[in-house]
Amino acid sequence: MLLLGTKWSVSLSFDVGAMYKRGISIPTAANGTTYPIRGTFTDVGSGLGAISIIIGNNTRTGTINKNQLGLGTYPVPRVTPAMVNSLSHLQTNVTGNIQQVQDSGYTYTVQLTINHTDGTTTPIIVNNIPVDSSGNFNVTLTSAVEYGDTLFSIVTAKSKSNTDYIQSVASGLQSVRWTVNPVSAISVLGGETQLSGNSVQTDRGVYQAKLQINNGTTYTTTLNDNGTFLFSGLPVFQGGESVRVWIQGISTRTGSPLLVSTDFIRTVSYPIPQISITQTVERKNAQGNWEIAPSVVTGQAVRYTLKTTLINQPAAWTNQQLKSSIPKGVTQLSAASLTKTSAAGLSVPIIGVQLLTDTNLNTQYWYYQNTLAANNFVEANTSFTLQYTGVVADDMADQPLAFIDTINGNDGGGAAISTQNRTTTLPVKSGLLRFVQSPTQISFTKIPVPSKSTTYSPTNVNSPLVIADGRVTKSQWHLLLRESQAMHSTTTNKTVNQAFTYRKNGVDYPITALASQVYAYTATDENNVEITWNQQNGLFLKIGPDTNINVNESYTAELQWILSDTPL
Repeated sequence: MLLLGTKWSVSLSFDVGAMYKRGISIPTAANGTTYPIRGTFTDVGSGLGAISIIIGNNTRTGTINKNQLGLGTYPVPRVTPAMVNSLSHLQTNVTGNIQQVQDSGYTYTVQLTINHTDGTTTPIIVNNIPVDSSGNFNVTLTSAVEYGDTLFSIVTAKSKSNTDYIQSVASGLQSVRWTVNPVSAISVLGGETQLSGNSVQTDRGVYQAKLQINNGTTYTTTLNDNGTFLFSGLPVFQGGESVRVWIQGISTRTGSPLLVSTDFIRTVSYPIPQISITQTVERKNAQGNWEIAPSVVTGQAVRYTLKTTLINQPAAWTNQQLKSSIPKGVTQLSAASLTKTSAAGLSVPIIGVQLLTDTNLNTQYWYYQNTLAANNFVEANTSFTLQYTGVVADDMADQPLAFIDTINGNDGGGAAISTQNRTTTLPVKSGLLRFVQSPTQISFTKIPVPSKSTTYSPTNVNSPLVIADGRVTKSQWHLLLRESQAMHSTTTNKTVNQAFTYRKNGVDYPITALASQVYAYTATDENNVEITWNQQNGLFLKIGPDTNINVNESYTAELQWILSDTPL
């Protein structure tokens, strides 16, 4: 038992070098100046030499006034941590170098400690990795490292002659790296239910593509080995949606994401509106009804209809513009009407159609531009119908009517769409009852001086006799013939009156100075009607003995064809 007034002291010493040779390294003082020390005196029992402590306050503290307990010149190798080469995701081979000159009296090995990012509490320790004479080491792990795993190394030098061994301090933590490249391009259009894209990766790993639409639902798909991905079965893109696409690297241990790329953000293009253009030209027939017009005639009333229809969904056609050129030669124009018809078939009139003039082409056209949101097309099968009437001018025979239409406007996002042009042409025929062709020369040759009344057929007719009735309202027409100049000698003043006859169904009718009907017909269309001549029908020369007829003498006469639509 200590007597009152008795004092004790403790002398503490240790050999840093001896500790170092047992693998113990003392780090630099934590506070940078001194090492703290502490001791507590306790009762060690009774008997000879026993120390019995009965007075409290037996703990004492102190300091070692050094900031580092170094080896100084102590004759042992200095062992430092190894340098481990950079580690990549899913790598299994670890290499490095101890970066120090090896003492020939010692054998050097490396210890690696790997901490998993998946939360596994027990680290993986790989011991006794041999070091070659160049300081290099190499080890194959039983399982691959993943992004986020950390690793540190310790180098051990073991004496070849005794039990001494020297161990370095632990190296700094080294993390496994992994680069996840972002999306480089996507393809998505309004009206579709899929989105595709590309993101080529340079590091090994399991990747997924992620998609978020308008900061809402998130979708996941696989990133293929070639860097492509496809999201299908999505809600129909209307156009204007904001899409965010990124790539995430997936843990092969847990299936959870380890790393994500930067975002690729785009706005979905609005669908391009597909617009059908229908051009219809009608003519008014004899009954006063409108019918499809394969052709028209001068003086005939025509009705033109332009129909433009939005045919794809979803899509929008906004700020619509219609330009319908009026063909040259269409006169007596009516006002143009414009009607909007919904997909449900509800029609409403639209105002604002203007009749304008193109001063460069000296033509007129109907023009409409929509300025009201209510008249935008946002549903398939919505249409505009523009219609007007006119009359074909009399001087337009054999000149086609050209109906030229131009449409444009914007899509649902306000971007201009491509201008569409459409042209339809219509042949124009004469609207008159007319001769298409008529003979200007009829020859009778080698005619002998007759001894009795004889009928002769023409030896040559230089043109057929063709008539066409272009009138919209057909009625019977009549062909008349008269002798406007009697047959007479070309060298003398000898004249033979009424030398011609017109035969109808085998019956001859004399041709006189008074016009008489030789043919009548009621046409059903404007096609040509050719009047054929044969032995039973046509023009003949009929002469008999006459003092005014001489041998070897030429005669001439003039006949007049008359076409009439007036009943006789």
